[in-house]
Order: sequence, then structure tokens, then C-alpha cells
Amino acid sequence: MEPRAGDLEINAASYAYPAVAADVRAHYATALEPMDGALGRLAEAGLSAFVLSTCLRIEVVVDGPRTRLDDALELLFGHAASVDGVVYRSGTAVVEHLFRVAAGLESAVLGEREISTQFRQAASKAVDRGAARGRLVGLLDAAIATARASRRYLPSDPARSMATLAASLVGDVPDVAILGYGTMGRAVAEALRSRPRPPRVEVFVRRPETVDAPGLVVRSLDDAAEAIRRRPVVVSATSADTRLVPTEALRRLLVRRTDPLLLIDLAMPPDFEPPGGTPVRYVDIDDLADLARRAAPPVGVDRFVAEAAAEWIRRARVRGEAGALIRSLFAQADLAAAAVVDRFAGKLSNPADRKLLEQATRAAVRKLLHHPVRFIGDGNDETFAVLASAFGIVDDD
Repeated sequence: MEPRAGDLEINAASYAYPAVAADVRAHYATALEPMDGALGRLAEAGLSAFVLSTCLRIEVVVDGPRTRLDDALELLFGHAASVDGVVYRSGTAVVEHLFRVAAGLESAVLGEREISTQFRQAASKAVDRGAARGRLVGLLDAAIATARASRRYLPSDPARSMATLAASLVGDVPDVAILGYGTMGRAVAEALRSRPRPPRVEVFVRRPETVDAPGLVVRSLDDAAEAIRRRPVVVSATSADTRLVPTEALRRLLVRRTDPLLLIDLAMPPDFEPPGGTPVRYVDIDDLADLARRAAPPVGVDRFVAEAAAEWIRRARVRGEAGALIRSLFAQADLAAAAVVDRFAGKLSNPADRKLLEQATRAAVRKLLHHPVRFIGDGNDETFAVLASAFGIVDDD
């Protein structure tokens, strides 16, 4: 029989806050843009892979040996991407980590909602672009389903997100400008509007005509300089891969202010690099994460997610063991059929009938295996051992 499945042959690299510095994460996040192109390179190389890029983490997962992960990192970043703080995982540790990431148990804000949305969108894009295939798709689907189900174990607190934490810093001001209206920008706007006394919220986007934001003022991102010069609070959450306003231009805007600016930069890479000596309080995504209270996860959700990951691992191993046993059975059956053909082919009056004999013998033995194969598919380790012994299949381990 083929080698047993053993530990799962799946590998991952994690570049995450706080172990990996923000500027390093920003560098790798920029290399992944556009994400469609990054996933396309992985698909063309025949890799089954998943890539998650958020403001606080980059996860690269490859279904295959470590060498395949190294290939993926080379394609994505131009080198093996081994930097201070990167964490490599393999086998069951990858599965457990993905389940925890999807459920928000690895987030700065425990159980945050944005990460579940980002994880689901990243998985969908990886599948659509042909990067994630086969077993990896099943793993991602299971992690997403577990994240959704785990909500019942978490407190029903609407403020459990990085966006609402950012909104909590705004204070009692009349106007807030939000640069960008993607997932994070919308979440900040919703958090601000849910206040008893919500501020006036202006949203600045590249194409205002495409944004439907009832109750908000939507303006062109070209007018962002005015917001930086005049508004008391600016929240930036764009997807730009360069500085939204160059540092020197930002200095010129800030020196014209008569009151301080609170600039909350949720972008990755960051939209700004505030110059010193200017009236600005700058809060980036890592500062925000530092402010998040890291409580131990409730025992219920931690156990639920761990058990869900363990069940997926068990099923994956069973499928691996079943596949190996089924292939061994068919290989043995084909050898038996070939022996029968060799034994009786010499007695055929017409040598041309050998092909027909081969087809008939092979069909007969495979039909005989139909029920055992179905039994294997529903079985477990004990089932496999009994059938392997019954059919004389030797475990090479």
C-alpha cells in the first residue's frame, strides 16, 4: 500500500502584527497588487494556493510540500520572503491557524467582524482565479463556515471591530472625512452614524458617481487636500499602493491649519507619512491594534473552533487513507486480471480475442471491488486495516 497520509502536506507563511513590522507588511502588501495578477501567477505555476492580505496580516497557504510554498513566495515577492517575525507552519498547524484567523481569534480585536469578510472575499477570489483548488477549497469553506457558526459563542458587541475602535477615537466633533469607501471605510462610516449624535460624514472616493451612500456626502478623492486642511478628523482607508499625499505636500497642508488634526490611517500600505513639527496626531493601523484590548477568548468559542479544525483534519486524513487504500486495491486487481489473461491467452483460438479477454477480466474484478470501495469511503482507520489485511495489502510504513 502507498505511504499513509500521516500529517497533512500543506504549508503556510504568516506575516502578521505585531511580529512583523508595519513597513515590512506594507512592502509585501504592495507586491501583491493587483491581487488578481498575484493569484494568476500562482495558478499558472500549477500551485493550489490561498493569499489573504489585510491591514494587519498577510497569509500565504499552499497545498503541498514546503518547496511549493517557497515557489509561491518566489512568485509573489521575488524571493523566499524570510524576514524577521515571519512564522512558517505546516500540516495540522496550518489548518488550526486558518480556522482561528477566519473566526477572528488571531485578530487584535478578538472576534472582529472585518476579518471574516476579508477571509471570505480572499477565498472566493482565489477560487475564481484558479489558484485555490481541490482540498484547499474544502479547507477554506470549512474555516468560513466555522467562523460564521462561532459567532454564537462571542458577545453580541457591535463594537468588536477595528473600524469601530477607530470610530471611538473620533470624539465629539461636527465633521469627519473618510478617504476611501471599501470594506473598512464603510464600516467606519456605519460606526459613526450609529452614534446618538453622529457627526457629518464626508466620503472621498475616486469615482463618486458609483457610490451609493445614503446620508453621507460623497466627494471626489481629488478634494482630499481640502479635508486634510480643514476637517478636525480624517480617516484614511484607501487601497492605494503609494502615499496618498506626499510627505512634503502634506506638510504644506498641515502648516496652514490653526487647530490640530486627528489623522487615522487604516490603509496598508499606509496612505501617509506625517512630517514632524506639524499639528497632527497620527494613528496608524498598528497603533490602533495596540489600543485593542486583548482578552483571552471565551472558552466556548476557543474550544468550538479548535474542535472544528480537528474534525476537518480527521476527515482529511480519512480521505487520504481511503484514497491510498482504494488505489492499492485497484492496482492489485489490475495485476490479478493481467495474470489471468496471461494464463488463458494461449488457449484462445484467435489471438485477436486477447483484447476482449483483457477488457472482460478487468471489468469483472473492478465490479467485484465496487462495494468494498464504497465501504472504504465511509470507513475509518479500523476499516482500512481490516480490508488491507483481508486483501493482503502491506503497509509500506
